[in-house]
Amino acid sequence: MNGIARQALRFGAVGVLNTGIGLGAIWLAMWVGISPILSNAIGYAIGLVVSFSLNRNWTFRRDDGQEGAPTVLSDMTRFAAAFLASWLLNISVVWTGLQLTEISPYLLQIAGMLTYTVSFFFFCRIWAFKR
Repeated sequence: MNGIARQALRFGAVGVLNTGIGLGAIWLAMWVGISPILSNAIGYAIGLVVSFSLNRNWTFRRDDGQEGAPTVLSDMTRFAAAFLASWLLNISVVWTGLQLTEISPYLLQIAGMLTYTVSFFFFCRIWAFKR
């Protein structure tokens, strides 16, 4: 299996874990009366730390022992920027759907997650954890 396919599968496995936790948190927050937008932010915040650690150390296999290897802090900064860009794309999908359609906010959260996942993988691969 080539590098991008292996990374995509690993990224997907990490994403499945985060999706279950994040979507559960989003829906729970919405169920208790928190707005869909704030619920979305809560769900994504919960999975961010786990996602960084697993993606840095397993998906993209960073080795801090190599000379010239990026520091955890520099990786974390780029990861946070990639996350923010992807989350803004996500929330744009959710917000636009809420404004322009009658689609269930629960389904809009899924559409936002799909947008987030694809964009985040490519931001991580080509920039945040680029070798």
